[in-house]
Amino acid sequence: MKVGIETVHELREKLKFERQRVTQSYHPYDFFNFVVTAWHLHHDWIKNDKQNRPNLFNKKVNQAPPQMKELVNATRDLANGSKHFRLDKPSDEKKVVTEVHKPEIRDHFTYVFGPQPGISVANAY
Repeated sequence: MKVGIETVHELREKLKFERQRVTQSYHPYDFFNFVVTAWHLHHDWIKNDKQNRPNLFNKKVNQAPPQMKELVNATRDLANGSKHFRLDKPSDEKKVVTEVHKPEIRDHFTYVFGPQPGISVANAY
């Protein structure tokens, strides 16, 4: 049962729309929608839409560099932690996000475009 979005390609277009909203001006609702859509596109839709997913998707995911896998895992943590209020025990045990920071000015980009939230993973901000 789907409402308005039927294919992987349509959900990807929704993600691009949400990315544009997040980059134009930060609002927590837009960021929430972006990470939830990104996670479900990766985790549910592409895996299950065998007709419309990119060729060799599973092989490419398994061969992704560690930094890309960490980004996917951070997206998982943010989406599931936001959507379900908190992570369940199995998800909490494999999480990579250690902290979510309130919007702040911390570099040239945020000085020009305004405070942005940040996340910490392992030893990186």
